[in-house]
Amino acid sequence: MFHQAFLHEDPEAANRSMLLEAWESHDDVLAVQFGCPYRDAWHQALPKLLSQPRDVSIWEPLRADIRRT
Repeated sequence: MFHQAFLHEDPEAANRSMLLEAWESHDDVLAVQFGCPYRDAWHQALPKLLSQPRDVSIWEPLRADIRRT
């Protein structure tokens, strides 16, 4: 279900970043992927790592220049 991921750095703020992940299904990410046991340590560590709560949102691509295999 996973396609690709991109980590972006904010040029205005060195400690601010955005992780963009491309998945086949948003429902699968919420219902299945977020609940996988191997992610538990990551989810527990996030409040200590982030300066504000994580924002999970859906973005729709306007174009794709990367060929999916």
